[in-house]
Amino acid sequence: MTYCTECPSEQMISPCDCLKHEYHPRIVYFKCGGNENIDLKHIFNEMSINLDEGNKSFTSFYLNNTAISELPENVFGNITFDEIIIENAYNLSRIHSHAFRATNNYLTIFRVYSTPLDNQMPYYDFFTAISLMPRLSLLTIANTSVTEITDNAFRPLSGIQYNLTTVSINDHKLKKLGNNAFEY
Repeated sequence: MTYCTECPSEQMISPCDCLKHEYHPRIVYFKCGGNENIDLKHIFNEMSINLDEGNKSFTSFYLNNTAISELPENVFGNITFDEIIIENAYNLSRIHSHAFRATNNYLTIFRVYSTPLDNQMPYYDFFTAISLMPRLSLLTIANTSVTEITDNAFRPLSGIQYNLTTVSINDHKLKKLGNNAFEY
């Protein structure tokens, strides 16, 4: 895969930031923070339309916005990331089952920290979203509102997750482990 080595214009991605790694200029990542709601779907749809095909793959996406309450279906348009980190997104309670549609086949690392995810709503099944990531190798869930790892939580929706070698769940609200949750 060819990664984009240049950031899109500030106008296209504002209020998010695109940053180049200090020591590895080929690593470009996004950070969307702050405490005002951001229309991520609009930003990434604009990028999907306006960027050349070879400039739609990035290393990381970091979300620590305190106003966003959900990640809707296909939030990234056709922009892809290898890693997504969601941290201290204090109002993010819903992630659509198909939020990461275009980037599912590229994600290798997915981390969620200190975010009040609720896994009890139709079309917003966090574990379905995770199960659609066939290349995922590392999953971290820490300090969320997830109370249950559902039955068949890690089912092969896009193939068996052979690369998933590390699952770290550190959640004091977790009360139930469903049947066959880790069967695959």
